[in-house]
Amino acid sequence: MAELTGRVCAYCGAPLRSVVDGACPFCHVPLAATGAAPTDVPAVVDVVLVDAGNRKIQVIKDVRELTQLGLKEAKDLVEAAARPGGSVVARGLPLDVAAQWVEVIGRGGGAAEVRGGQGAPGAALPPAAAGAGTRYDLVLVDVGPKLINVIKAVREGTGLGLKEAKDLVEAARVRPQVIASDLDLPAVERWARSLNSAGASVEGRPASR
Repeated sequence: MAELTGRVCAYCGAPLRSVVDGACPFCHVPLAATGAAPTDVPAVVDVVLVDAGNRKIQVIKDVRELTQLGLKEAKDLVEAAARPGGSVVARGLPLDVAAQWVEVIGRGGGAAEVRGGQGAPGAALPPAAAGAGTRYDLVLVDVGPKLINVIKAVREGTGLGLKEAKDLVEAARVRPQVIASDLDLPAVERWARSLNSAGASVEGRPASR
């Protein structure tokens, strides 16, 4: 652990009182030899709650305000922080926004971390090399913490009724579910953006015949 009194991280602005494993201890972005300029900055990151602390009710309130989750969903998310690896509060946030979320949760008595992500949030899109005429199935692989938002996104995209969309999304909590079939790549990308913004993770897989 190197001491860097008086310096700040050039990416998130946190005071660099120390560097842990060559990275900012606040946003975890690797730092250059100067100790201030970031290197290899992730495009998007996740916020993970690792400890609800002794003020769980306040942390639940803070998580609700940040995520717009309902009371039960926020409570379940906060309580899941006791599991190994913590509980994902949000996926695919810009690092500066994620740093603000971590600060809010910390003020409420919890402890959260920023964990690096790459590329589009929650999306595993097929490679362009697969060919322009290739068709894809869109697979919901991780619902994330915003169940209601994901159900709404699935309903809007599929035209399913509320019960059918709810059943499909809840089934994805157990195992990945195909939510749309025989799509071209632009359609997969549109779906991915919609579901990512709702907090879900999807994959485009070659369409099954």
